[in-house]
Amino acid sequence: MSEQLYLTDNIRLVVEPTASDWLVVTFAHMDFEKGDGCFWGQEPLRKLGYSLIGIVGRGNNWFPQNDMFVISNEIRKVARTHQKTILYGFSMGGYAAIKYGQLLGADISIALSPQYSIDPKDVFPHDDRLTKNFNSDLNKDMAITKSDLSGTIYLFYDPFVTEDRWNYDQIVRQDPAGIHINALPTPRIGHETIDLFSSTERLAELIQHCTEADIAALRTVTAKSRRAAPRRAYNTLSKLYESHPTCAARLLTSRSAQLPDYWRNQWEKLLSCDSQI
Repeated sequence: MSEQLYLTDNIRLVVEPTASDWLVVTFAHMDFEKGDGCFWGQEPLRKLGYSLIGIVGRGNNWFPQNDMFVISNEIRKVARTHQKTILYGFSMGGYAAIKYGQLLGADISIALSPQYSIDPKDVFPHDDRLTKNFNSDLNKDMAITKSDLSGTIYLFYDPFVTEDRWNYDQIVRQDPAGIHINALPTPRIGHETIDLFSSTERLAELIQHCTEADIAALRTVTAKSRRAAPRRAYNTLSKLYESHPTCAARLLTSRSAQLPDYWRNQWEKLLSCDSQI
């Protein structure tokens, strides 16, 4: 049963305790709009039996550190009743899973496509996708630093997304000795690396391999998910289309039956837009 543990002006926190030795703390991505008792990752993680804390931004605010300081004691109080703590998030949530590792005493952080910062002074001109969300009253001096890192960090990113690669590079620079961060590239998946672990089965494997520090198994399950992902097929064909449209169209025709309707429609939109240029 969900219980709202704490609410600030910018963050709400929900707890779902179980008898598990592991506490998983999730941070929602941007535009997460669900009811007060809901949080990101709730349903699949609930099925896996972990004790849960869900942290949701009340807006796309990148979890302001002043609010996180306020709720950190409540989170640590819950964490003390468990053997280990995992922080888990995608994009805005992935940033928080790294940024607040030390504050929350994380043993493991799983970060999918995290940002290094959204402050224009930190990221311009390399990544301006999210700077519109920066609020100087809430997000000042919130870039990820060496002092934020805690435990073992598993960082998933697509090296072909220029902005995500740049953010990855900045984060890794905070760990020059390579003590904390394990990089897991996911080529041609795009920013939406969460797609690789959206099923309960894949999420269970992800957490299991992270808790066992089994990098080889993590790479295997990531590669397996990546090869099966329709998004990868679409992104690869779209890139090929830029230089070899005939070849890309021929490949799509031969594999169209393997693509879900959504991705087939995306491809048709691409061709339609191109034909109108």
